[in-house]
Amino acid sequence: MLVIRLSRQGRKNLAHYKLLVQEKTNPVKSGKYIEIVGHYDPNDAENKLTFDKDRIEHFLKNGAQPSDTVARLLKKAGIENAAKFIKKYTHQVNEEKLKAEQEAKDAAAAEAKAKKDAEVAEKEAAAAAEKEAAEAAVAEEKTEDASTDDAAPAAEEAPAKEEEPAAEAAAEETPAEKPAE
Repeated sequence: MLVIRLSRQGRKNLAHYKLLVQEKTNPVKSGKYIEIVGHYDPNDAENKLTFDKDRIEHFLKNGAQPSDTVARLLKKAGIENAAKFIKKYTHQVNEEKLKAEQEAKDAAAAEAKAKKDAEVAEKEAAAAAEKEAAEAAVAEEKTEDASTDDAAPAAEEAPAKEEEPAAEAAAEETPAEKPAE
């Protein structure tokens, strides 16, 4: 299997890289490569990546796999097919996938909130129904008490009149005792 990878060149703290097409089993520094398809210089602000677009596209069409770093560099440079070679598990995840994931999370959160609001509304409606039922039961009891109270007052008034003179006599005796003290 062919791979397109970077091979480090240069001295300490001033590195530049060759874009090599080589067999995957060959070590990067072995010197055995099929073709040099470009150069990458991270220290040069203007010409960071120079490559032969036609040759890279040719190798990609014929099954060569770019490394993750090379795929990112090629994507920035405008190679259309390079985005599919970027690995998902790396720290620099594709922005489109992040955006889609965020939209999915937002939609799920909105759905959960709507479901929670519906449950709260149901609970409030149930509580209101229970309150109305309790108030109706209390009103029924009052109407039942009122209907039974209409017959009872005549019977209750007679014994109350008998108790009143005894209460008055007790009240009269208490003030008389106070001055005697």
